[in-house]
Amino acid sequence: MSLTSRFLLIFWAGMNILQFVLFAYDKRMAISQQSRIPEKWLWRIAWMGGAFGAWIAMEVLRHKTQHKAFVVGMPWLSLVQIAVLTTIVGRFFL
Repeated sequence: MSLTSRFLLIFWAGMNILQFVLFAYDKRMAISQQSRIPEKWLWRIAWMGGAFGAWIAMEVLRHKTQHKAFVVGMPWLSLVQIAVLTTIVGRFFL
Protein backbone atom coordinates (compact mmCIF):
# COMPACT_ATOMS: atom_id res chain seq x y z
CA MET A 1 0.00 0.00 0.00
CA SER A 2 1.38 3.39 -0.95
CA LEU A 3 2.19 6.14 1.52
CA THR A 4 -0.64 8.24 0.09
CA SER A 5 -3.15 5.45 0.66
CA ARG A 6 -1.98 4.96 4.22
CA PHE A 7 -2.18 8.67 4.93
CA LEU A 8 -5.71 8.90 3.53
CA LEU A 9 -6.91 5.90 5.53
CA ILE A 10 -5.33 7.15 8.76
CA PHE A 11 -6.75 10.64 8.19
CA TRP A 12 -10.23 9.23 7.47
CA ALA A 13 -10.11 6.98 10.54
CA GLY A 14 -8.92 9.88 12.71
CA MET A 15 -11.69 12.17 11.52
CA ASN A 16 -14.29 9.51 12.25
CA ILE A 17 -12.94 8.86 15.74
CA LEU A 18 -12.90 12.60 16.40
CA GLN A 19 -16.47 12.92 15.16
CA PHE A 20 -17.68 10.07 17.37
CA VAL A 21 -16.01 11.69 20.40
CA LEU A 22 -17.57 15.07 19.54
CA PHE A 23 -21.03 13.50 19.28
CA ALA A 24 -20.53 11.77 22.64
CA TYR A 25 -19.39 15.04 24.22
CA ASP A 26 -22.32 16.94 22.71
CA LYS A 27 -24.76 14.30 23.98
CA ARG A 28 -23.26 14.58 27.46
CA MET A 29 -23.57 18.37 27.37
CA ALA A 30 -27.16 18.10 26.14
CA ILE A 31 -28.11 15.83 29.04
CA SER A 32 -26.52 18.16 31.59
CA GLN A 33 -27.99 21.24 29.82
CA GLN A 34 -24.59 22.86 29.33
CA SER A 35 -23.02 24.66 26.39
CA ARG A 36 -23.05 22.43 23.29
CA ILE A 37 -21.04 21.98 20.12
CA PRO A 38 -22.62 24.02 17.31
CA GLU A 39 -24.18 21.87 14.58
CA LYS A 40 -22.14 23.71 11.95
CA TRP A 41 -18.97 22.27 13.54
CA LEU A 42 -20.39 18.76 13.52
CA TRP A 43 -21.18 19.21 9.82
CA ARG A 44 -17.72 20.63 9.08
CA ILE A 45 -16.02 17.62 10.61
CA ALA A 46 -18.42 15.37 8.70
CA TRP A 47 -17.54 17.05 5.39
CA MET A 48 -13.84 16.70 6.22
CA GLY A 49 -14.22 12.91 6.39
CA GLY A 50 -16.02 12.21 9.66
CA ALA A 51 -19.50 11.41 8.36
CA PHE A 52 -19.24 7.69 9.07
CA GLY A 53 -18.24 8.39 12.68
CA ALA A 54 -21.24 10.69 13.00
CA TRP A 55 -23.56 8.05 11.56
CA ILE A 56 -22.26 5.39 13.96
CA ALA A 57 -22.50 7.83 16.90
CA MET A 58 -26.08 8.67 15.97
CA GLU A 59 -27.01 4.99 16.08
CA VAL A 60 -25.01 4.03 19.17
CA LEU A 61 -25.67 7.15 21.25
CA ARG A 62 -29.16 7.94 19.91
CA HIS A 63 -28.06 11.55 19.40
CA LYS A 64 -29.30 13.94 16.67
CA THR A 65 -31.79 11.31 15.52
CA GLN A 66 -34.68 13.79 15.50
CA HIS A 67 -32.91 16.09 13.03
CA LYS A 68 -33.86 15.12 9.49
CA ALA A 69 -30.75 16.76 8.04
CA PHE A 70 -28.57 14.50 10.18
CA VAL A 71 -30.69 11.36 9.71
CA VAL A 72 -30.60 11.69 5.91
CA GLY A 73 -27.36 13.59 5.41
CA MET A 74 -24.88 11.60 7.46
CA PRO A 75 -25.60 8.18 5.91
CA TRP A 76 -25.61 9.69 2.42
CA LEU A 77 -22.37 11.59 3.01
CA SER A 78 -20.81 8.47 4.57
CA LEU A 79 -21.53 6.39 1.49
CA VAL A 80 -20.14 9.06 -0.81
CA GLN A 81 -16.97 9.37 1.27
CA ILE A 82 -16.48 5.60 1.40
CA ALA A 83 -16.94 5.36 -2.38
CA VAL A 84 -14.46 8.18 -3.02
CA LEU A 85 -11.94 6.79 -0.54
CA THR A 86 -12.22 3.30 -2.01
CA THR A 87 -11.68 4.67 -5.51
CA ILE A 88 -8.67 6.77 -4.53
CA VAL A 89 -7.01 4.11 -2.38
CA GLY A 90 -7.74 1.48 -5.03
CA ARG A 91 -5.94 3.51 -7.67
CA PHE A 92 -2.88 4.06 -5.49
CA PHE A 93 -2.93 0.47 -4.30
CA LEU A 94 -2.64 -1.01 -7.80
